Amino acid sequence: VYIPVNFTTKKVHPPHVFTRPELLSFFDKLDAFVPSSKGAKCRIWEYRAFFRILYCTGMRCGELLKMPVSEVDLVNGTMTIYKSKGHKDRVVYLSNDVWKLCTDYLKYISNELGFEPFWLFPGRNPDEHMSYSSMNDNFNRFWNSTPYAEKVEKKPTVHSFRFTFVVDRMND
Repeated sequence: VYIPVNFTTKKVHPPHVFTRPELLSFFDKLDAFVPSSKGAKCRIWEYRAFFRILYCTGMRCGELLKMPVSEVDLVNGTMTIYKSKGHKDRVVYLSNDVWKLCTDYLKYISNELGFEPFWLFPGRNPDEHMSYSSMNDNFNRFWNSTPYAEKVEKKPTVHSFRFTFVVDRMND
């Protein structure tokens, strides 16, 4: 059996972990967002809820985008993720402030749409969830408006919230 001597491996780059000032600046820009059209008013709530849930729970972007409302248990303060990475299921517990945010968001979005959507973050067509590219584009818009956008060595991505969550929990 031939075993190669020199393996070439892909260089691994460390992920961006948000500093406290970067997070505060990002969420300040997010909270100051005013949509250009009246019809996009509910997007304010979606963006605020989406990025905060990502940071506060450590969920993957795709897990949250594909979260059906039926898997959000506001009585017990949990979100159940089925068939995540590695086809594993898990339960994410919500802190009181994230629980309140989810409760308020779901009330708002249901009132705005006139019905409870299937997806926690519905797309323009409520039968589909919001797309990853849409959230990624909006993340970039808010991040690029912060004073830190030009100062970081490695540009953060939506997934950076997950890394930051882990680091912050380890440092608590």
